[in-house]
Amino acid sequence: MENKQKELDSQIESIKQGNMVIHPTYGIGIVNNISDDKRKLYINFNNEMRCLSAPWVTEHCQIVK
Repeated sequence: MENKQKELDSQIESIKQGNMVIHPTYGIGIVNNISDDKRKLYINFNNEMRCLSAPWVTEHCQIVK
């Protein structure tokens, strides 16, 4: 369990502003901003800003770097 958490934390740390995200419902989006604690991602999907949990994004979305 601890290894999975470390892997998630590593994936979250690797997300940068400008990365492309492929969401199962919203489609392709661009990471516009990241909260200071790196737990929330502000992603622009077709000119609509969404705030998503970083752990959820790393588990359910494809991140294109």
